[in-house]
Amino acid sequence: MKMKTYRINFGILLGALLSMTFMFSACDDDDDTTVIPDAEIVTLNEVALTGANEVPPVNTQATGTFRGTYNMDTKVINYTITFQGITPTAMHFHRGAVGVAGPITIPINPGTDPYSSNNPYLSPLVGATPPLTATQEAELLAGEWYINIHSSQYPDGELRGQITR
Repeated sequence: MKMKTYRINFGILLGALLSMTFMFSACDDDDDTTVIPDAEIVTLNEVALTGANEVPPVNTQATGTFRGTYNMDTKVINYTITFQGITPTAMHFHRGAVGVAGPITIPINPGTDPYSSNNPYLSPLVGATPPLTATQEAELLAGEWYINIHSSQYPDGELRGQITR
């Protein structure tokens, strides 16, 4: 009887040890996890959009702001533009230093809102650019881009703000 009990206890112990060995060997220590670094995000300074910044300056009561970030990995600017006292007819990113009127770089398209048939630009306007080229990125980061909001009263631009970081 003693031998039988010993065999049963030994069998249970051996089974438990084998189960535990299998269980612990199946545990993963996560050494195979690939770490993806966070994208480098450049915060662009909040920019006041005013008529005084236009070239030449315009006299307007309209105002606005530009807030944005630039993702160095995707090459995309994510932005929020707010404005008051203006009915925009067009908005663009332009290339040009302070005091210089430059060419359109990227148009800013309004959202599609069925309630805005008379004015497709609504404030706040939230959007993103297509990916920038290497040249465009260098110009942006050097402070050579600005936002321009056009209106029927000032078709060449009523509000402007230089983008800096």
